[in-house]
Amino acid sequence: MKSGDSKNSIRDRILSVAFQSLKENGFLGASTLEIATKAHVSKRELYALFPSKDKILFACIAERASAISGSVAELPEPSTSHELFNVLREFGFIFLKDVTRADALTVFRFAIARSGDLPEVARIIDRNGRRATHEALAKLIDHAVSRGLLKHSETKQMARAYLGLLWSDLQVGLLLGVLKPPAEDQMKLLSEQAAREFLAIYST
Repeated sequence: MKSGDSKNSIRDRILSVAFQSLKENGFLGASTLEIATKAHVSKRELYALFPSKDKILFACIAERASAISGSVAELPEPSTSHELFNVLREFGFIFLKDVTRADALTVFRFAIARSGDLPEVARIIDRNGRRATHEALAKLIDHAVSRGLLKHSETKQMARAYLGLLWSDLQVGLLLGVLKPPAEDQMKLLSEQAAREFLAIYST
């Protein structure tokens, strides 16, 4: 390992190259030798961090799935209806920015294509991305209910309702490649509209 080269920077290089290889060559076509060569590390260094090719590619996918939920989990807890609207709008905007990125769509498509022989990929995305996002939204909704800003209802159903208003059929269109990711001003409009419609249903 080169002097001054931290484990994290080596790991980041490996994961960056591995994800690119996954996009270009698929799971079977990606080789540890190619990944090590392009990441400028020895195979020994690579295997010290990742014991197998599976572990490298699963780590790539877990990292990108976690990025989707990580940003929205840091939003502040609202105390007023106006703050709740702003937080829901911001939640939607951040979420749309994260899930419509090219690398996120690549991960989703890969998981769907390989759900039969690599079900672990779908489980990683579900655990680190979808479920974590739902939990962050549910926590926000629970807080709003406790402050009397939202009606008492089943939290998970409310979270699904909000994401349904936000996503609509956009997700399917993006995964099929028949829709292009919306521009930022469109994302802001979609998130504002979803927040208004959600509050029209559930606001006290």
